[in-house]
Amino acid sequence: MKRISRIGRSYRLGLGRIVVSALLVLACLSGSLPGWVQDTSAAKSHAAESRADPVQDAWEKLRSWSPLDFVNWLRAHGISVVIIVFGAWAFLWLANRLHPQLVTLLAGRTTRGTAAEQENRARTLVGVLHNALRTSVIAVTLIMVLEEVGLPIGPLLGGVAVIGLAVAFGAQSLIKDYFTGFLVLLEQQYIIGDVVKISGITGQVEQITLRVTVLRDLEGSVHIIPHGQITMVTNMTHGWSQAVFDLNVPSSEPVERIRDLFFELARALREDASFGPMIVNDPEMLGVESLGDGMCTIKFSLRTLPLKRWEVKRELLRRIKDRFQELKIKVIVPA
Repeated sequence: MKRISRIGRSYRLGLGRIVVSALLVLACLSGSLPGWVQDTSAAKSHAAESRADPVQDAWEKLRSWSPLDFVNWLRAHGISVVIIVFGAWAFLWLANRLHPQLVTLLAGRTTRGTAAEQENRARTLVGVLHNALRTSVIAVTLIMVLEEVGLPIGPLLGGVAVIGLAVAFGAQSLIKDYFTGFLVLLEQQYIIGDVVKISGITGQVEQITLRVTVLRDLEGSVHIIPHGQITMVTNMTHGWSQAVFDLNVPSSEPVERIRDLFFELARALREDASFGPMIVNDPEMLGVESLGDGMCTIKFSLRTLPLKRWEVKRELLRRIKDRFQELKIKVIVPA
């Protein structure tokens, strides 16, 4: 009897499974599924949608447009796109019109250098600002137009940000060069023709670009210095220059005599037709600099025009040598 009972239960379970399967098939055919089946299907569909690429979906949607869809889009968004593009064009047109005026205004705010050098500096600065403005306007216009078309901007901006970060990290030294060069031109720390000392190198500035400064030293060697490596600049010819003289003379010589001789020679040099225009003011005795074994050092200074201190100093030293030799005064000038 027990065996017959177990057989009956197995038969009923098998029959129940057959009935449930049949009901599911009928429900699928009729289009109505049980609630738990519908929830499972909806969850799977939502997961698939979340994994879909929104940019790809939008692109596929655009490709599937019919002429009627395009006409409907023009009615809804065409005017907005035209206004956006026209506004960007008008903004860039106004910037182009103001470009020469800004160059003239910026060049007229400084008196250093020749007119050509001032205009070149102003053109470089305004050109950088103009390119940055044009790039920004075009980028903003493109984003607004893509939004009107229906493309999702968020994923696109995310991808651009990642690419920009990678480029900035790889070219950070180059970006530093350009940024520092822009500040050098804006602040006018030095101009073409100045004698400067940068990173231990002394020379005359021959060229300034946004990325490098080109120096030529006294021996004729050219040094190209990236702006990102500049930490300190010594400008020896900003506004005016000064020739400094350290005269080592015997301690037995009166200081007043050495002073009078130096002033006499400096006045004669200032009256010279060739060297006079290079000298800005009268010489000055700074005092006794040091006392040594039988010698003392007397310091003098003479202010000159920029780039003229070496020429004036050489000529005055030549005259000092001749005059002191004539008077039998031993003098030593440190190198």
